Amino acid sequence: MTNLSSSYSPPITTVCLGTGRFLRSVLVPALLETDECNNIVLIQPRGRSFVDYCHSRADEERCMSYEVDTVEYNGKITTANIGPIRGVMSLGSNDGREALLKIIQNRAMSIRMIGVGVTEAGLASSKTSAIRDLTWILCEIYQRRQSLSSYEEIPKLCVLNTDNVPYNGNVIQSLVLQVIDECHSDTQGFRDWCSREVVFLNTMVDRITSQREGSGGIVPFTEPCPAKALVIE
Repeated sequence: MTNLSSSYSPPITTVCLGTGRFLRSVLVPALLETDECNNIVLIQPRGRSFVDYCHSRADEERCMSYEVDTVEYNGKITTANIGPIRGVMSLGSNDGREALLKIIQNRAMSIRMIGVGVTEAGLASSKTSAIRDLTWILCEIYQRRQSLSSYEEIPKLCVLNTDNVPYNGNVIQSLVLQVIDECHSDTQGFRDWCSREVVFLNTMVDRITSQREGSGGIVPFTEPCPAKALVIE
């Protein structure tokens, strides 16, 4: 089962699609330091290895964390516990997809950020599962916000990618709209919303992020930061 607080409190503000090492070692720690986007859910696109790892580290309040190793300038290795993470799930399972849908249905108005870290291959075309999953998430948020728009102030939504693709925000926006055009007949409302209420940020990433030996890719192994980090247009 997906490990989430039954009350979803405090409200979820960030949904990250992808659990890549760069996203976990740079973007998530940065967002945890903010006041607006620090209640984070991480979504593993397929498989359960990272999900099970995080669940094994859940505290009494069912919040989770994960480790990041950093090789400091003097050669010493330090380990940071990154958290609290409010939920971790896999879209490779029905219960994970249902849990994410429940979050969107309950907290569509509080979500401010969608982090995307799905590797360069995941952004190769509108046919990839990553782009299809992102489009599904955006559609669900759009539909829920439309139903609540007369009752609550609607915050803008940012999509921020951590893959090394030039003009990645523009690329993602184009691919999402391609999916919409392919799968739906009435697309103008969603297109207008994406143009008016969603900001697809262009970013550059620069940080060597390997893995702790023997961790199976679960624990990032990085160089010092902020010498290399994330640049947002």
